[in-house]
Amino acid sequence: MHPSAEAGARSEADPPFVCPQIRNIHVRYEDKLSVPGHPFSVGLTLARFSAVSTDANWQPAYITNAKGGVHKLATLDSLAVYFDTDSPSLAGHDIADAIVKFTDGIARDGHTPSHQFVLKPVSGTGRLVMNKKVDANTPKTDAELMFQELGFVLDGDQYRDALSMVDLFHFYIRQREYRSYRPPQKEIEQNRNRALWHFAINAIKSEVHDKHRRWSWAYFAERRDDRKAYVQLFKHKSLGTIGVEVRSLSPRLPRVRPSRSSWLM
Repeated sequence: MHPSAEAGARSEADPPFVCPQIRNIHVRYEDKLSVPGHPFSVGLTLARFSAVSTDANWQPAYITNAKGGVHKLATLDSLAVYFDTDSPSLAGHDIADAIVKFTDGIARDGHTPSHQFVLKPVSGTGRLVMNKKVDANTPKTDAELMFQELGFVLDGDQYRDALSMVDLFHFYIRQREYRSYRPPQKEIEQNRNRALWHFAINAIKSEVHDKHRRWSWAYFAERRDDRKAYVQLFKHKSLGTIGVEVRSLSPRLPRVRPSRSSWLM
């Protein structure tokens, strides 16, 4: 067989080469409530990200049997994070206009939109080697990141808006925590001071009661019994032997939900 024909036959028999890519990512958050009169927007943009398998010389290749280890090469193109203060909103546009505006807001090579960047557009590559043989001198995973430049910027207005946004989210979390104790609107209209006073008392009492209850022997016993019931239900579910008497246990078991302390972290 002619050498060129042999190479052509080998290439047709090889599996297809796959190189996944992600292009034109733009995630944006707009806020006009945290700082009244000063709307701002926070966004993340990415022009392109790709990952490909390579040989030992970092050339794209389909690897069927890597003796020294598996090589991966990732390419990052114009990753950026912006925090625009006093920025106009992009909401309210139809789909076609929104696609154009969001695409135009993505930083890329030769095009830098007018954003207040917290992380300036950064491009680079990452090399990852997953070694099969590990010893004292060879790590399991060896990663190398190469970027052209990393630039972080934060001005006074961005700092002000960021603090206001965090305070607003904290306020919403506190409201959600004590929402069940809030008096109905009818009681507030009848006697606002008494209704709010009862609301504060009930909220504090519930927090103190819950804190002491979690360190009581009765609560430990309840958690122990719930755990045993959960284990039995999981066994029956895995074996497919859930009957009527087993189903009757499910409504009595509490749903797992985060504690109040987790909402404040």
